[in-house]
Amino acid sequence: MATRTIIQSNGMGAPQPIEALIDMLKTHTLCPSFERISNFIGDCQRADGNGPLYPEHPDTVQFFGNFWDYSHVFCVRTDDPELIATLTPLIRANQATQAYQDAKAQEAEHRAYWTRRSEA
Repeated sequence: MATRTIIQSNGMGAPQPIEALIDMLKTHTLCPSFERISNFIGDCQRADGNGPLYPEHPDTVQFFGNFWDYSHVFCVRTDDPELIATLTPLIRANQATQAYQDAKAQEAEHRAYWTRRSEA
């Protein structure tokens, strides 16, 4: 069976090659707020529990996020095992950096500030 890969970046703009995302994951810090959504990597199962979104490609994984220090939204849906094996450790390595931990602390401070303001 042929693999399927869909790449979307920066909203409705033209998709960029996967190498652009790979380079960005190596040089820019991911935005920690995406941890609450899917922690950047999610399966493509239907929300109602009725199986995969892509029955013809049931092993599809979605990589979704943005960067803290550079706005570049990405969404990659693929069942290509080689691409999954490339992106997953790059994302986890990015999350393990001190820059990511610093961004995560800043993001938590911002969220707490706006929560307090909305409750006042």
